[in-house]
Amino acid sequence: MKHRSIIILLLLSLLMPLGAFAADTAEQIMTKCAAKINGSPSITIKCTLDFGKEPAACEIVIAKDKYALTMKDMDVWFDGLTQWTYAPSTQQLSITEPTIDELMESNPFAILNHYAKTYTVKRLATRATEIELTAKSKFSNVRRAILTLNPTTYMPQKLKVTLSNGRTFTATVGSATIGKQLPASRFVYDKKKHPAKETVDLR
Repeated sequence: MKHRSIIILLLLSLLMPLGAFAADTAEQIMTKCAAKINGSPSITIKCTLDFGKEPAACEIVIAKDKYALTMKDMDVWFDGLTQWTYAPSTQQLSITEPTIDELMESNPFAILNHYAKTYTVKRLATRATEIELTAKSKFSNVRRAILTLNPTTYMPQKLKVTLSNGRTFTATVGSATIGKQLPASRFVYDKKKHPAKETVDLR
């Protein structure tokens, strides 16, 4: 009897973090997640991006609507308006003013800033911590996303994205760390650190 009581207490302790989370609607969960991301001075997400070939390590530093992404073969900076994409191997730089769709192709977690206007959200019955986001517009390149959240912190753990051409990619979070306020220059291309042989300006 004592052993059975201990087992029951252990099971309850595992289920407790899901308590408040389980009672929330999909909209409430997304609001709390977005507030956590946007309310932090900065957040550093270390993740693995899997495009169906060899998974690639990635680090994304987010400060509200700004971000900087670092991968082995690509660096991206976005200051809220302009995006710089740099390929170290060729030293080619492209400059754009991306749409919401284009932002989410380079930074999948940008969906947390734009989900309300662009997507309908619902909870999946298969897992209590999963939210499905479906594009409202048939012209959206990012058609669907499945977001897995930590039920205690409301921080993202995994994001699986389906594009309009049927291709998918997955971002699996290894760690998400809240950091200090960062200077605006952190999210702007620095030509001294990353010299470009060719610049393509598409603005």
